[in-house]
Amino acid sequence: MLLLLVVVAGVRGFNVDTLRPVIQERPLGSCEQDCMFGFSVAQHTEAGVPWVLVGAPRAESGQPGVHKGGAVYKCPALKQGGCQIIPFDTTGDTLTPQGKQYDIKSGQWFGSVVQSSGPDGTVLACAHTYLLRIYVSP
Repeated sequence: MLLLLVVVAGVRGFNVDTLRPVIQERPLGSCEQDCMFGFSVAQHTEAGVPWVLVGAPRAESGQPGVHKGGAVYKCPALKQGGCQIIPFDTTGDTLTPQGKQYDIKSGQWFGSVVQSSGPDGTVLACAHTYLLRIYVSP
């Protein structure tokens, strides 16, 4: 019983490195002051290189005709700066063959959730206010 108490008493929690922090700031141009850079974050590794995935649900994604659709950035985990937008979707709103708009990407909050499936795996990002319209013929 004494050994168990010594082992439990010796456990310490994870702490952020306060001596050498890596601070990432919003990339200017696509991510203005209200882009909500850092709304969601996740760790990711590609080819042994550690990255931080950062969601900015009100960023300008660069999609044609889409206003503040949101974005996900890949930032170096070991050095400051160098965040790059991940080009998940480079198209604007989608139209039916008859020319009707059937989805709305402006204000969709893309990047409100980000997740990595593990080393060299898939990156997941959600847009929880994305709108999809379905047209039904009478």
